[in-house]
Amino acid sequence: MPNRATDPVDPVAALQAHYARAYRPAHNPARLYLGTRAAAIVAGDSEGVRGRGAVLRAEVGHTWNWVGYAIGFTFVGGTFQRDVGNEQPRDRYPVLIGGGPSISLGRLSLLRRSFFDLRIAYDFLYGSVYRDNEAHSRTAPHGPRLDIDLGLLAMDAETRRRRHGLGATLGVQRLLGSFTDADLQTTMISIGLVYKFS
Repeated sequence: MPNRATDPVDPVAALQAHYARAYRPAHNPARLYLGTRAAAIVAGDSEGVRGRGAVLRAEVGHTWNWVGYAIGFTFVGGTFQRDVGNEQPRDRYPVLIGGGPSISLGRLSLLRRSFFDLRIAYDFLYGSVYRDNEAHSRTAPHGPRLDIDLGLLAMDAETRRRRHGLGATLGVQRLLGSFTDADLQTTMISIGLVYKFS
């Protein structure tokens, strides 16, 4: 038998091992994942596309011990516009909808009573371009996105099969262009709240 006097147990290592067994079991089951985000966004670009607004995201997928995936839906609304000339009206993009795939750290993001997750996504969006309060054309922008999520888990998370988490999210997205003639390139930074269920 081990001698506690000569072989003391490291309490930090023991605690880490306890949560690792609870969150990342050896048989590595696939678990349903649901996530929602609500955030304020600021957009800006050297070519003049800028504005403020809000974004709502919902995603569903699966998580494993070291990786996760999801398919998401995105709604962006706000006052985004571009100056097309001194004597011409501005292009406005009031609403963009769409979504796309993403990958994350899976259950590796679960840390004791908290979570820290990185999610990489690629979104495909669609919306109308307005001039003089009338729909002028359509735009279909697309681009990569990075979200950083940090928050707290429910108090008894390590004893439950399904876990709830609530926290803050910080994201950045670069719209690289559009599949239509109405090009839209800009960088959007978001900050808000995130809820996770897995």
